[in-house]
Amino acid sequence: PCPKPMEWLRWLIVLSSTYRMSSRTDDARAAQVDPQNVLLHHMPLRRLEGEVLRDAMLALGSQAGFTGTQFAEAMYHPISAGLDMAHSLQVVKLSMEEARISGANLDDTTYALSSVMKSFTDPNGVVPDAAKTMAQLNAIVGDGDMRFQDFNTSIKNWAPTAAAMGIS
Repeated sequence: PCPKPMEWLRWLIVLSSTYRMSSRTDDARAAQVDPQNVLLHHMPLRRLEGEVLRDAMLALGSQAGFTGTQFAEAMYHPISAGLDMAHSLQVVKLSMEEARISGANLDDTTYALSSVMKSFTDPNGVVPDAAKTMAQLNAIVGDGDMRFQDFNTSIKNWAPTAAAMGIS
């Protein structure tokens, strides 16, 4: 019996010589005949988008003294707030710096900055500058003569109440 069309196609692809090509370039004759790999005698190496992002996240986390797990948990807040990847990375980077300097909890700091940025995103989707927003939060903390962690706690306490009241 003939296999289903998709199974047949998958079987054809997996067993093809193209699919099974190696990215190794240890064939001296092929490298001599085709040094630029125009004839595709081997699979060209390329980084996948996710690998690049993962490497950037791990590097950023280790520079600030946080683990990859802490970084990943911190990324949840800006992404769930609707920020795009570039803004989310900036929020986490700034939150890491603030948490490291002030001794505040990274998860709480990321939550606070993400919440404020979400609240001040205009109706056209223009997101406020994360660095300026963090500077304003630091000014509020300084004016209130409190620790950054105290500010984070207050944000976590009033944000659900404000949401329930329709205030974003």
